[in-house]
Amino acid sequence: MESFATFGRGAHSSNTAAPRVNSVAKRGCYSKPRSVKSTLKPFGSATTPEALQLGLKADVKKVPRLLLEVLREGAVSFDNPDTTLELLRADAVVGVKGFWDEKRNLKSIGITCAFCHSTVDDSFMKGIGRRLDGWPNRDLNVGAIVATAPTLKPFADLLQTSEEQVRKVLLAWGPGKYDAELNQDGKGFRPDGKTAATVLPAAFGLAGQNLHTYAGWGSIPY
Repeated sequence: MESFATFGRGAHSSNTAAPRVNSVAKRGCYSKPRSVKSTLKPFGSATTPEALQLGLKADVKKVPRLLLEVLREGAVSFDNPDTTLELLRADAVVGVKGFWDEKRNLKSIGITCAFCHSTVDDSFMKGIGRRLDGWPNRDLNVGAIVATAPTLKPFADLLQTSEEQVRKVLLAWGPGKYDAELNQDGKGFRPDGKTAATVLPAAFGLAGQNLHTYAGWGSIPY
C-alpha cells in the first residue's frame, strides 16, 4: 500500500498527462522553443512577481540554496524573467514541468495534477514555501493563465464562438476556480450570469469515495 501511495504522489507531482499536454499544445501553450517565452508568459517570460500574482507556487525545498540566499538578501531581482527560468530549471514551480534541450534552453512546458491540487505554506514568502500536496491552490488563476496564450482559436472553434468570448469566459473564472466542463457543454456562465467555474477541490480525503458531484462527473476511482 505504501509503494502504491508513493507512486500516486509521484504521478500527482511529476506526470504531465498526454491529453492535457496535447490540449494545451493546440492553444499554443506547449510550443516550439522560439514561442515558449511569448506563449507561456506566466512561466517563461514573466517576472517572478507576475507569476506569483497569478497564483503559481514555488517549493522552497527545491529552490537552489544560493538562489534563496540572494533572494533573501535582495541581491537578485525578482523582476528578472531569468529568475523564473531558474526556478523552472530547479523543478521548483509546483505543478509546472519544463522540458529542456541539450543546452538547457527551455523548449516546452507541461503541467501536472499538482498545478491545481497542491500549494505551499508561504514560509519563505508569499507564494514560496513548504509544499502541501493535495491542498487546492485557491490563489491560482487558471483562466487568466490560459487567456495569455497568443491564440485561443482552437478552443473558440471547438465551442463555435469567438476568441474574444472565450477570453471573456476564462477571465471570469477568477482565482481558485476552473470549469472542467466548458469544452463539453460550451456553457461559460450560469443562468444568473455568474461564471460556471467551480472552486478547485482538495485532492485528499477521497479514499473510498468513488462517486462525487463536485464538477458534474460521478466516478473518481483514480
